[in-house]
Amino acid sequence: MWRKRKTQTKYKVDLTVRSISETVVWTNLLFFGNAWMWFYAGFPNTSIIVGATAFASLVYHLLMENEPISKGIDICLAYVALVWTIYISIKAMTFLSALSLCAVLFVGLWFKSHAHKTTYESMHSVWHVCVFIGQLLLAKMSIRN
Repeated sequence: MWRKRKTQTKYKVDLTVRSISETVVWTNLLFFGNAWMWFYAGFPNTSIIVGATAFASLVYHLLMENEPISKGIDICLAYVALVWTIYISIKAMTFLSALSLCAVLFVGLWFKSHAHKTTYESMHSVWHVCVFIGQLLLAKMSIRN
Protein backbone atom coordinates (compact mmCIF):
# COMPACT_ATOMS: atom_id res chain seq x y z
CA MET A 1 0.00 0.00 0.00
CA TRP A 2 2.66 2.55 0.98
CA ARG A 3 5.87 2.64 -0.91
CA LYS A 4 9.16 4.08 0.13
CA ARG A 5 11.04 6.34 -2.14
CA LYS A 6 14.46 7.42 -1.08
CA THR A 7 15.53 10.87 -2.09
CA GLN A 8 19.25 11.51 -2.40
CA THR A 9 20.40 14.96 -1.36
CA LYS A 10 23.30 16.33 0.62
CA TYR A 11 21.57 14.83 3.64
CA LYS A 12 20.11 11.36 3.75
CA VAL A 13 16.34 11.53 3.60
CA ASP A 14 13.95 8.63 3.81
CA LEU A 15 10.65 9.95 2.51
CA THR A 16 7.66 7.64 2.76
CA VAL A 17 4.81 8.50 0.41
CA ARG A 18 1.38 7.11 -0.27
CA SER A 19 0.45 5.51 -3.55
CA ILE A 20 -1.81 7.46 -5.91
CA SER A 21 -4.19 4.47 -5.80
CA GLU A 22 -5.06 5.10 -2.14
CA THR A 23 -8.50 6.63 -1.75
CA VAL A 24 -7.41 9.61 0.34
CA VAL A 25 -4.92 10.49 -2.43
CA TRP A 26 -6.86 9.89 -5.64
CA THR A 27 -9.93 11.74 -4.34
CA ASN A 28 -7.75 14.87 -4.52
CA LEU A 29 -7.73 14.42 -8.29
CA LEU A 30 -11.44 15.36 -8.21
CA PHE A 31 -10.38 18.90 -7.27
CA PHE A 32 -8.65 19.27 -10.64
CA GLY A 33 -12.11 18.65 -12.12
CA ASN A 34 -13.33 21.58 -10.01
CA ALA A 35 -10.55 23.74 -11.47
CA TRP A 36 -11.64 22.78 -14.98
CA MET A 37 -15.26 23.57 -14.11
CA TRP A 38 -14.32 27.05 -12.91
CA PHE A 39 -12.41 27.59 -16.15
CA TYR A 40 -15.43 26.39 -18.12
CA ALA A 41 -17.65 28.76 -16.09
CA GLY A 42 -15.55 31.67 -17.34
CA PHE A 43 -13.33 32.26 -14.31
CA PRO A 44 -9.74 31.38 -15.29
CA ASN A 45 -8.21 33.09 -12.23
CA THR A 46 -10.49 31.11 -9.94
CA SER A 47 -9.50 28.00 -11.86
CA ILE A 48 -5.85 28.69 -11.02
CA ILE A 49 -6.66 29.15 -7.32
CA VAL A 50 -8.70 25.93 -7.17
CA GLY A 51 -6.04 24.07 -9.18
CA ALA A 52 -3.30 25.25 -6.79
CA THR A 53 -5.45 24.06 -3.89
CA ALA A 54 -5.87 20.68 -5.58
CA PHE A 55 -2.12 20.35 -6.05
CA ALA A 56 -1.39 21.38 -2.43
CA SER A 57 -3.91 18.88 -1.08
CA LEU A 58 -2.54 16.13 -3.31
CA VAL A 59 1.01 16.74 -2.08
CA TYR A 60 -0.13 16.90 1.56
CA HIS A 61 -1.86 13.53 1.32
CA LEU A 62 0.91 11.93 -0.74
CA LEU A 63 3.27 12.84 2.11
CA MET A 64 0.97 11.02 4.56
CA GLU A 65 -0.03 14.23 6.38
CA ASN A 66 3.40 14.31 8.06
CA GLU A 67 4.81 17.56 6.67
CA PRO A 68 3.74 20.68 8.61
CA ILE A 69 4.63 23.01 5.74
CA SER A 70 2.47 21.12 3.25
CA LYS A 71 -0.34 21.05 5.82
CA GLY A 72 -0.15 24.82 6.29
CA ILE A 73 -0.13 25.47 2.55
CA ASP A 74 -3.03 23.05 2.02
CA ILE A 75 -5.18 24.66 4.73
CA CYS A 76 -4.33 28.22 3.68
CA LEU A 77 -5.13 27.60 0.01
CA ALA A 78 -8.32 25.72 0.93
CA TYR A 79 -9.61 28.73 2.88
CA VAL A 80 -8.62 31.13 0.10
CA ALA A 81 -10.40 28.96 -2.48
CA LEU A 82 -13.51 28.64 -0.31
CA VAL A 83 -13.82 32.36 0.41
CA TRP A 84 -13.02 33.35 -3.18
CA THR A 85 -15.44 30.90 -4.82
CA ILE A 86 -18.26 31.88 -2.46
CA TYR A 87 -17.54 35.55 -3.21
CA ILE A 88 -17.70 34.84 -6.96
CA SER A 89 -20.94 32.89 -6.80
CA ILE A 90 -22.88 34.66 -4.04
CA LYS A 91 -24.60 36.98 -6.54
CA ALA A 92 -26.18 34.01 -8.29
CA MET A 93 -27.00 32.12 -5.09
CA THR A 94 -30.62 31.34 -4.33
CA PHE A 95 -32.05 30.16 -1.03
CA LEU A 96 -32.27 26.60 -2.37
CA SER A 97 -28.68 26.59 -3.67
CA ALA A 98 -27.44 28.03 -0.34
CA LEU A 99 -29.36 25.33 1.50
CA SER A 100 -27.85 22.65 -0.76
CA LEU A 101 -24.35 23.99 -0.18
CA CYS A 102 -24.87 24.06 3.59
CA ALA A 103 -26.14 20.47 3.55
CA VAL A 104 -23.09 19.28 1.58
CA LEU A 105 -20.82 21.25 3.92
CA PHE A 106 -22.37 19.81 7.08
CA VAL A 107 -22.24 16.24 5.76
CA GLY A 108 -18.61 16.74 4.74
CA LEU A 109 -17.64 18.30 8.06
CA TRP A 110 -19.30 15.44 9.94
CA PHE A 111 -17.21 12.90 8.04
CA LYS A 112 -14.06 15.01 8.42
CA SER A 113 -14.58 15.38 12.18
CA HIS A 114 -15.08 11.61 12.56
CA ALA A 115 -11.95 10.68 10.61
CA HIS A 116 -9.93 8.92 13.31
CA LYS A 117 -6.72 7.02 12.82
CA THR A 118 -8.51 3.74 12.12
CA THR A 119 -10.96 5.20 9.61
CA TYR A 120 -9.02 8.26 8.42
CA GLU A 121 -8.61 7.29 4.78
CA SER A 122 -12.24 6.44 4.08
CA MET A 123 -13.83 9.18 6.21
CA HIS A 124 -11.52 11.93 4.96
CA SER A 125 -12.08 10.77 1.40
CA VAL A 126 -15.81 11.40 1.84
CA TRP A 127 -14.86 14.94 2.92
CA HIS A 128 -12.96 15.30 -0.38
CA VAL A 129 -16.03 14.15 -2.33
CA CYS A 130 -18.23 16.65 -0.45
CA VAL A 131 -15.79 19.49 -1.23
CA PHE A 132 -15.84 18.39 -4.88
CA ILE A 133 -19.65 18.48 -4.97
CA GLY A 134 -19.78 21.85 -3.21
CA GLN A 135 -17.29 23.39 -5.63
CA LEU A 136 -19.23 21.98 -8.59
CA LEU A 137 -22.40 23.58 -7.26
CA LEU A 138 -20.64 26.93 -6.79
CA ALA A 139 -19.11 26.82 -10.27
CA LYS A 140 -22.38 25.72 -11.91
CA MET A 141 -24.34 28.62 -10.45
CA SER A 142 -21.62 31.03 -11.61
CA ILE A 143 -21.46 29.95 -15.27
CA ARG A 144 -21.38 33.00 -17.50
CA ASN A 145 -23.72 32.81 -20.45
